[in-house]
Amino acid sequence: MVVLGERRTRGRLDDRDGQVLAVERSCEVSLGEQLGWDRVEFVEGVHGGTVTHPDAPLPCHDQAVVDIRELRPSEVPFLLEMLYTALDWRPDVELPPREWVLEHPQVAPFHTGWGRPGDMGLVAQQEDVPIGLAWYRFFTEEEHGEGFVDPDTPEVAVAVADGYRGRGIGGALMESIHDRARAQGVARISLSVDPDNPARRLYLRLGYVDLEPGDENGRMILELG
Repeated sequence: MVVLGERRTRGRLDDRDGQVLAVERSCEVSLGEQLGWDRVEFVEGVHGGTVTHPDAPLPCHDQAVVDIRELRPSEVPFLLEMLYTALDWRPDVELPPREWVLEHPQVAPFHTGWGRPGDMGLVAQQEDVPIGLAWYRFFTEEEHGEGFVDPDTPEVAVAVADGYRGRGIGGALMESIHDRARAQGVARISLSVDPDNPARRLYLRLGYVDLEPGDENGRMILELG
């Protein structure tokens, strides 16, 4: 299903492996404004067709179709790439080498042994090229990330490849993974974000709230009920 908001958008639904969604962005909406308006949900059994808002503009040259599907077991290297990308958000700060960062005790829990029960990843792809990822994982008191709340609340992360940001892809991935978590009976989901990270604005628009004022880890939660 394509959920059409106040911004004028066009959407297309396709059926591949039972669960695929594609959205097109409107040419008249700036990339920055587009964030948070193209909201998507997983659909099942939809066979082709087009869903168009009555006020949507005519097609234009820069429309981009994005499919969202599950992360495949063979795509763990893409998860590692997106994890490093998610950490590399400060334009004025150069991260250490990727291998060192990914093995850091605060980072390794997000990918080590990926594929265990409860792990969930959703890939955004354009023309069969992966361009973004949202994923969540359940943690324990003994091993967890900075967004850890409790063993029943998975921690989510999202990243979009350079050159594809500002098009609503991150928001679409987050909406989709929220739907997947609900379908799996997850009551709430958490994350950790620095106060000056621009992604925080997206999380607020999606309904995330601070776990508590002044939390040193920048934890936010979203109730999925």
